[in-house]
Amino acid sequence: MSSGRPDQTARRQFPFVFVDESQDTTTEVVEALKTVEREPGAPFCLGFFGDPMQRIYATGTGLIEAEPTWADIPKPENFRCSTKVLNLANAIRRDGDDLIQVPGHRLGPEGVVPTPEGSAHLFILPADDTRDANLVRVREWMATQTGDNTLADAILDRLMHNAHRLNLQGESMRKRKSELTEREHPM
Repeated sequence: MSSGRPDQTARRQFPFVFVDESQDTTTEVVEALKTVEREPGAPFCLGFFGDPMQRIYATGTGLIEAEPTWADIPKPENFRCSTKVLNLANAIRRDGDDLIQVPGHRLGPEGVVPTPEGSAHLFILPADDTRDANLVRVREWMATQTGDNTLADAILDRLMHNAHRLNLQGESMRKRKSELTEREHPM
């Protein structure tokens, strides 16, 4: 057991601390690590790696403000997503920040492995009493598109148990569009 202040002991035992998915780290943990980093003493390298636009936990800190001595290391490469998912993610975040993710070069035994095209579907459903019926419609659409009822069931299960509701303000675009259509093309 080392003697001395706990922060100095931690610095000696763990001179490099990298926090992955830092956007989901609590503010208290981020501040504690920043405090250790600011203290003089043994060398200490602290790195936060995350994307605030991918925060999935309400308790996550999101964007971590950089200290004056920190360097920004941009990483636009994405090794996990297909090109269609990347295109959808880039379109969603277009007004959020300047990051455009690009496929990372994956290496296999024969050289560079191409990024799969994949597929991406974004469903925006009203958060009202028609939710279950709408999810069933999504399931039916997916089954028709893929020809795979098992996949459609898995997607429906994921939507039903991991869906996030967004409460939007203002008039429904669907309603506004239908009013415009009726004016332009009366029955």
